[in-house]
Amino acid sequence: MSMNHFLLRVSETRLKEYQRSFSVRNINLLESDLEKADEVFTEGEFTSIKKSWEGMVYLITGKPFEEALTEPFTSIITGKHALEVPLEKAIVAPRFLSAGEVHQAWQMLSLITDDIFISRYDAGLMNQLSIYPGNWEVPEARSYLIRGFNHVKDFYARASAHDQSVIVFLS
Repeated sequence: MSMNHFLLRVSETRLKEYQRSFSVRNINLLESDLEKADEVFTEGEFTSIKKSWEGMVYLITGKPFEEALTEPFTSIITGKHALEVPLEKAIVAPRFLSAGEVHQAWQMLSLITDDIFISRYDAGLMNQLSIYPGNWEVPEARSYLIRGFNHVKDFYARASAHDQSVIVFLS
């Protein structure tokens, strides 16, 4: 089964609407918005880093995902807080970072160059540790991770500039 990682930028107000509508009226506005994402979100507000998420966590923390859950960088991929709004297509319940936490995340990300990011890349070790999705020995794997990482950096830069929260989930 393929696990793709999705990121969504929303205002703090919309984040609260998602939470309130579900907890008070049992209406899932998040699910509704995602069903018509092309109409609801502007370009770049809803995106995916596909299968690069665990490789990114490993390269930044030096640890497999399960061991890296307490590392600050990992929250950029996993979120910090449970959203308490279910998504039918999500493998793991959606989580989020507040706008303030997004600013902090962007500050951390902006310090990491491509060279620093890729410095821990070791295809054999990553395969041995079962870093998802595997096959790290293929020539394009390094560039795939760098592209994914730069996509995350750009996403957080835009979220920070627009004072937005970020919702994340695996599907």
